[in-house]
Amino acid sequence: MSYMHYVIVRNALRKSVAETGAVLGAFPKGEMGLTPDDVKASPEYRKAKAAYDHAFHMLRAVNAKGTKLYKKELAETRKAEMEERMKKVAENDAC
Repeated sequence: MSYMHYVIVRNALRKSVAETGAVLGAFPKGEMGLTPDDVKASPEYRKAKAAYDHAFHMLRAVNAKGTKLYKKELAETRKAEMEERMKKVAENDAC
């Protein structure tokens, strides 16, 4: 797997985790913010929870391998992003 392939897969999995998490978060909550047991027992919730767990574990597995294989590339990407943010901040401060 190349670095670009890793980034594409990682971003797709991040999107999947966010989407399945939003579905899971749409279920009703109790007074203390917890999902009631009767909701957790419903087939809809269990299906949404299984989809979220699957997406999360896939992302975790991809990140476990990718962060080791592409340590240098990830560091360079973070450095470039930081420099870009600093450049924008400097431009905004100059105005």
